[in-house]
Amino acid sequence: GNGNIVLRTTDGGITLSNALSANGSGNVLLQAQGTTKDITANADISSASGHVSVIATGAVGFGAGADIRTAGASIDVQAGGALTMSSTSVFESTGAAAVAQLVAGGNLTVGEILLTAGAVRLATTGGNILDADVADNASNDGTADIVAASLSLSASGTLGQTVNQLETTVGTFSAQAAGGGIYLLETNDVTVGSVTLTAQRVASTGAAAAQTAQSQSGLATTGTGNGNIVLRTTDGGITLSNALSANGS
Repeated sequence: GNGNIVLRTTDGGITLSNALSANGSGNVLLQAQGTTKDITANADISSASGHVSVIATGAVGFGAGADIRTAGASIDVQAGGALTMSSTSVFESTGAAAVAQLVAGGNLTVGEILLTAGAVRLATTGGNILDADVADNASNDGTADIVAASLSLSASGTLGQTVNQLETTVGTFSAQAAGGGIYLLETNDVTVGSVTLTAQRVASTGAAAAQTAQSQSGLATTGTGNGNIVLRTTDGGITLSNALSANGS
């Protein structure tokens, strides 16, 4: 059968030391409530085809090799503080209906997000979006951090770093940084355009419901500082379908 898994705390953190797996289309909810309560995953979270939500008022961390995997469903991770994936952590959902939405109140550090035919949104309201991989010999590493049909990135700080840039393999993307620059390295043909996605969130009943649709277009640095925009491809063309705007000098 299809069995949901719902684990919530009223005032405490959650540490996952062994794998959590929902059968069939069973949904998964891990939720740490209370003031600044964390979720730490040191093991895999999976469902054959159900939605997965991981929600904490504090930080969310995925240790070495700790993955989220499902098929044709949403991966929904929200942290009140930092959201950190190990460089060996993989979030994967297959099929065109796949959606991954990661939202953090602090820095958001990306391991590997694989939604080859799906849509991905990464957003932080209080920090930067960074690559968990260590740069190789003062240059970018060779592993794509995000693979998706469409990608939306939004940060109150920077997107990527001048050397350790965010590596992507996407079709269409939009990116906005309010407190610094945007540094992206794409592997193939890419379009700067408009991205809209709707993620599903698992409730305490185990049922999933659509969240508010999120839309973003273009490529821009904003805020009061000077934000560079660096978009390069290793083997592909660039199509600009929406505006590109760099703030300040």
